[in-house]
Amino acid sequence: MSGRVFAQATSPAADLEPAPALAAAVMANRENLLYALDQMVATLQSLREDIDQERVEAVGEFLGQTCEDVNRWRTERGSGNWQSEAFSSLEGTKPVGILEGLLGVGWRSKEK
Repeated sequence: MSGRVFAQATSPAADLEPAPALAAAVMANRENLLYALDQMVATLQSLREDIDQERVEAVGEFLGQTCEDVNRWRTERGSGNWQSEAFSSLEGTKPVGILEGLLGVGWRSKEK
């Protein structure tokens, strides 16, 4: 990833708080962040395996679903329709904290 795509992906980092404040936020939200990181690592490992095994169809499906999810999220966010079907399964959940925007994670169930 380079050029314009890299600049777009990393542009939110330009507006971050100083590192000590971010570290404090991470520690204050440790449990949810660890959960989100575990989910991201598992997703990336699965994608890596598909790429390594040259599973073109699986990679295409993953990327297609990702694009659909992002577009749906943008539409929901833009319309303020937080009661939509996409968010109906979030009842009984809590936000993961300030890093949700930075890391792209949104919600985690309160139950373990």
